[in-house]
Amino acid sequence: MAPALLGSHVDWTCPNCHFAFACDAEGAGEAAFVVCPNCGTRFTPDKPPAILSGDRVLIDRSAFQFRRPRRWEVVAFERSVEDAGLVVKRVVGLPDETIRIQNGDLWIHRPDQPEGYFEIVRKDLRQQRAMRILVHDDDRCGATPRWRPEDLGSNWTRHEGRLVHTESPDDEIGWIVYNHAAPGGNTDQSAPITDYGYYNRGRMQRNEDIHPTPDVAMAFRLQDLHGRGMIWLRATDGRDEFMVQINPRTEKFTVVKNRKPLTDGSGSLPSPLRGETLEVSLIDRQFLLAVGSKTLFTAAIETPRPGVPGAPPPVSNQPLAIGVQGLGAALDRLRVYRDIYYNVPPGTAREKAESVQVRPDEYFVLGDNSPISEDSRTWAEDRLIRPKSFAGKPFVVIYPACGFSLGGWHIQVPDLTRIRYIR
Repeated sequence: MAPALLGSHVDWTCPNCHFAFACDAEGAGEAAFVVCPNCGTRFTPDKPPAILSGDRVLIDRSAFQFRRPRRWEVVAFERSVEDAGLVVKRVVGLPDETIRIQNGDLWIHRPDQPEGYFEIVRKDLRQQRAMRILVHDDDRCGATPRWRPEDLGSNWTRHEGRLVHTESPDDEIGWIVYNHAAPGGNTDQSAPITDYGYYNRGRMQRNEDIHPTPDVAMAFRLQDLHGRGMIWLRATDGRDEFMVQINPRTEKFTVVKNRKPLTDGSGSLPSPLRGETLEVSLIDRQFLLAVGSKTLFTAAIETPRPGVPGAPPPVSNQPLAIGVQGLGAALDRLRVYRDIYYNVPPGTAREKAESVQVRPDEYFVLGDNSPISEDSRTWAEDRLIRPKSFAGKPFVVIYPACGFSLGGWHIQVPDLTRIRYIR
């Protein structure tokens, strides 16, 4: 279930960007190097890792006594009488649905739909926030920032950890663009965002099992804003490009797709922008714009053939950009995310990858760490979960472990800063 829940793991800190992250403990002592998930730097540890225990959680055992589990909800259940202990996964398929996983996304067919018709399951803002995986935190950009001005003469600079755009009277849009880097590769060159499993460091990952993904998102805080001009947001999945024009003075916005304004793509901002968090996502073939905690606009990205998953779009190496026109602005807390990329684990029988019919009294469950998770895709028996098997809803991590050395001894204690609700 990583990164939502961690099993036995080791903690690392990147020497380049000082980003702290965890890796699976399996094979941790045998892997020759570590790759930072934030800046892509590959480094060799200077000492053997100390293995930390997995997260301990509180479970609400009354959660499903009066209602059924919802899609995307984390649940604890017993697989069978023979297996001791509880299993924690995420519900993705509901009773009476036919489930298909294709191009990293979840597709469903309901009994009332035409035969052969599948629709993608789209998450709302709250669900996206609960499941998205951090790709890059610009507050810890290291020696090679991934957000770079599109033009050399741009008015973008860095100051005290912020991205600052100085006010200019001309009509040119000053763009700053996200350039992803391949894991452990040349951080000066752009590469697609992929589902590379940084957490699974000790397990072999073949190139053919690593998938580019267009399901990306960005969020940032507009810390300062002055002048009379526009803010622009740009996001592309490699096939379709969305641009948002925001006028802070009139508190209006307009969404454009492939250079054409969208129907109902204009509206009002919920509040002045200074100090607010802006979010844009292309997760689940859907464009989403949000300010603060309010979703302002969504637009489905349709497949070439309605009701058919189709081929994935060509992924862009520069999927996200922020533009400022005639304004002075300062941004911080700028982060890039990706969605979980559901796949077929290596060695899984081909027939398990085909459509799965969920009966009226069953649920289809998946783990968040899709490359290695054992779940309804891979189980040979008791593949689908019945309501009587649910033990409750895990809702808070009460014992995330951290370690420190004292007199040659390595000691584990609770890390109070990582106690968190499970979403």
